[in-house]
Amino acid sequence: MKQYNNYADLITYTRASSGTALRPISYGDELVSNGTFDSDVSGWETRQPYGTISVVSSECFIDNGPTGGFSGPSQAVTVVSGKIYLLSAKVRKGANADRMLLTVGPVKGSDAWGITETSLSDDRQLSLVFVAQGSTANVSVAVGNNSEDEGYCDNISVREVLFDQPDGTLTLFNHPTNILRIEYDSDGNRLGLLVEEARTNLVTQSEDFSVANLTVEDAGEFMGMSRKLFTKTTTGAIAYVQNFTASAGNYTITLVMERGTSEFTSFGLLAGGWLGLARLDWDSMTITLGAGTLESSSVEVLGTGPSGNPVARATVTINVPSAGTVQFLNYFFNSTTTDADLTVYFYHQQLEAGSFPTSYIPSNSGSTTTRSADVASIGVSEFGFNSSEGTLFVDVNKVSADVYVNVFGGGNATTQSLFCSETRVFSGDNPYSFYDLDTTSGFKAAYHFGADSALVVVNGNIGTAAAAQDSISNTTTWKVGGTWSTTNGAIRIKSIKYYPRRLTNAQLQELTS
Repeated sequence: MKQYNNYADLITYTRASSGTALRPISYGDELVSNGTFDSDVSGWETRQPYGTISVVSSECFIDNGPTGGFSGPSQAVTVVSGKIYLLSAKVRKGANADRMLLTVGPVKGSDAWGITETSLSDDRQLSLVFVAQGSTANVSVAVGNNSEDEGYCDNISVREVLFDQPDGTLTLFNHPTNILRIEYDSDGNRLGLLVEEARTNLVTQSEDFSVANLTVEDAGEFMGMSRKLFTKTTTGAIAYVQNFTASAGNYTITLVMERGTSEFTSFGLLAGGWLGLARLDWDSMTITLGAGTLESSSVEVLGTGPSGNPVARATVTINVPSAGTVQFLNYFFNSTTTDADLTVYFYHQQLEAGSFPTSYIPSNSGSTTTRSADVASIGVSEFGFNSSEGTLFVDVNKVSADVYVNVFGGGNATTQSLFCSETRVFSGDNPYSFYDLDTTSGFKAAYHFGADSALVVVNGNIGTAAAAQDSISNTTTWKVGGTWSTTNGAIRIKSIKYYPRRLTNAQLQELTS
């Protein structure tokens, strides 16, 4: 899928799943007619011919009738193929119903472009992001397919999703399949194009679940994240517990929470004894070791939540020494706390194999969920490529620890490339030029290759010189992110530049300073 926007006009980009990133989001004009059902159902058809729709107390009442079969209101709206839209509605189950659904597709009743559902009985805001694949989108709300099922819906809306506008609100946005992710930090600074390896969230209920002696209430949203108020009703420890089959190696846990009345939150991995137990101290916003060993830990404050307290992303990495069954435990309240009625606001949790955290992977279906790898490339036919020599420049915001990332890579064995990790930047193919890094917070690097010499310059510092490189006349594609052949690791690329000539050393230093 080729992206044409302000950031990557030439990038061909794929990711065979959705993927989240914090990004300024705003929305276009409302496309639905009479989505509030103030007096009637004008503008709407029944999704299936055997059901009925009517207005009851300013809501659309759906009755499947004796036949059943996903009845509900449906409307065709005009869209632009290739653009991204948000379909949303307030839904509520009635008699007999087991679920409510949102669907969108090219014809009435189709879910070819997207489907989402809920099994909750109370009022629930359902939303679905979809990419238009034609000029007409048929959107609908449906009740489960049992006979005599009933349901209610209101405030049905379809609006275009607009990225990175000045009026955008920072939102943890779930980008559809094949849509690139430009990520920002919690202060609104643009971090760049996010390119990540495939990862799986091993937690099967990352947001929606119940635990004995723990009450859960919907409490709105913050930064586009679903927010829940958790209250423990007893004096004992309350934990979400899940067994999983682990391989030997590092696992990383990430929790996003907002402080309530509890001073501590503890979480970790258990296999016979504690492999690692972390304790988040909400007063000091630090993580301390409760038991076992932590390979690494960090706390990032995302902002001030609706309660007036901080919202924090707590991350720890724990080593599993041998394969077998391991328990993940999230003590929403410190395991040594005996007070009842303590509270915490909860957003989501993630457990993934690896030594560093990646972006959030929603996993609420009762099974693990995998985010596919980001794959980005630029065909040299898209720009003025010089097959004899050139200069590559990249502004890298962050690279995952201890993982080499191929910022540029070509389509044949003699292609020259610029590689980087958190400790070194170097050119591909021998002989190569390199520079040892002393920072992990990001860097600017340029690499000249050609018939006379090869040189890497990083943050204004000249690396080791290298001998002349081979011709790259057979190169057809530059890869963005990845190892020698496949995407691996995690990187945010803020800027990419290519010059079809050799820049002087002084120019390379100025460019990377």
